[in-house]
Amino acid sequence: MDNLPTYDIAGNVADVVATLYTELEDDKDTIVDLAIFNLSSQILSITSPIFRAMFSPVSGFSESKLNGNNMKEIRFVAPSLEAGVIAMSLLHHRYDCILETPSVPILSSLATFADYYQVQSIFKRLVASSITVLQSSLTLEMYIAEALWVGIVFQNRTILEHHLQDVFKGITKKGDTYMVGRRHLHAVMDRYSDAIWNERERLIQKFVDEVSSKLEVFRIHLDEKFLPLPVTPAASQSDDTDSHSNPRSYSSSDPSDSGNSETIVASGIPKCDVVQLGTLQALRLQIGFPERHIDHMTFETVMSIFVKTTKQNPIDNHHDCRKYLKGPTTEMMGPSKEPLKNHDIDSTGDVVETLVSADDDNIELSTLRLSSKILSLVSPVFKSMLDPAKGLKESLLKPNGMKEICITAFSEKSTIVAMNIFHYQPESLPGPTEVSSRELYNLASFADYYQCQRFLKLWAPIWAMPIWRIRSPSKNTARWLWIGISFQIPQVTKDCAQEVFERMRLQGGKFVVDGKPFHNAMKYTDGMS
Repeated sequence: MDNLPTYDIAGNVADVVATLYTELEDDKDTIVDLAIFNLSSQILSITSPIFRAMFSPVSGFSESKLNGNNMKEIRFVAPSLEAGVIAMSLLHHRYDCILETPSVPILSSLATFADYYQVQSIFKRLVASSITVLQSSLTLEMYIAEALWVGIVFQNRTILEHHLQDVFKGITKKGDTYMVGRRHLHAVMDRYSDAIWNERERLIQKFVDEVSSKLEVFRIHLDEKFLPLPVTPAASQSDDTDSHSNPRSYSSSDPSDSGNSETIVASGIPKCDVVQLGTLQALRLQIGFPERHIDHMTFETVMSIFVKTTKQNPIDNHHDCRKYLKGPTTEMMGPSKEPLKNHDIDSTGDVVETLVSADDDNIELSTLRLSSKILSLVSPVFKSMLDPAKGLKESLLKPNGMKEICITAFSEKSTIVAMNIFHYQPESLPGPTEVSSRELYNLASFADYYQCQRFLKLWAPIWAMPIWRIRSPSKNTARWLWIGISFQIPQVTKDCAQEVFERMRLQGGKFVVDGKPFHNAMKYTDGMS
């Protein structure tokens, strides 16, 4: 063990010594130790139910114990050292440990880790950005089976759409078993089928819940591409148990529809007449990969027609469908009419954080419940604020043991987004096209003020690049330069730097951008090529 490399991931908040091991591919009974990691038990418990069980005394896991230094000792498994390092770096927001875009085999190993420890949702969006890079270099074509596994685990539509058929080229036979790479074919296809079904059923039901309440007559005609054949009346009568117990059974609830395969509706979805939109004979919603179509018209076009003719938007508050509508991007992070109060980012947190507006003196915006260990990990400023020995006026210890701190918010929404990232709440984050450049600017200012850029820089490009590609030339150039510098986005920084330097002027001895001091940004450009 003395010769194993050590990765100090958690730094000063580490209370776990974890040994990474792997099982040999050809001999599962042979275990090889790969490395030692210094980790945080609280972060591991928050992110994974498996790790949480390891640290629970009643679980009795053989992988965990307490050593003489009061450090917890655990063992965890990953297919490779690279996957283990990336996984723990992502869980602890140590993006500086990820030096380059992972290869497809490493992403496949990361998918196996995520599947085993149930952390798919945390890695999902970050893996998607890596897949985009790999797709442009055609690397995915070289690893069909591995790419499909990544697509299944992380529900990546790009892979599931384009690589399902290609996987059959990689099928081999080992004895009497068909394999895809190193995995059994039936296991891969079962996971793929479940992935399609769960996503499709979820989106269909959400869409129907939103639309059916606003329309008197509505029927969804499902595309039968991935669905089983309709259950015949005879089959339903002969085996009532199976037809009721199988949630994937499809049949028409109207006797007049018998024999008509075009009127199949999902069980549990209310049946009604068809909405007429222009020349369309039916409104047909196809939940597929990667796009949605209604007959020969795109989903966006039909919904735009519907909105214009009825003067209402049936999916106003529908997060999954909103991004498919044409028109101006919905600003999920725009100004809120009613300030958020008592926002539980971490329901078990020991810190109550009050957000105070940076623009309006002493205006309280909202309170957040957070974890002191996570805050101490992501920011030296937060760490000092939470240290009783520092005696900072922004912090207070309540009689019930809860800590109270007061922080400056450049915008309420961007601060909440940052805290959701820190506390592993990816489901609460806005989509790639739902953040404005102004909110990114506020997020960059927050990151600079509290010295936590490295924990946000992997997420910022996901929101920045969609807006950057369609922005008007020479518009908000200074703002974009600040975003590019803060989050180290080379394309943005390179394109903006020359123009912004030409346009900037001194005001009161300081550079100014958007009415705020910009001189601090200049020091980051020193030595940049």
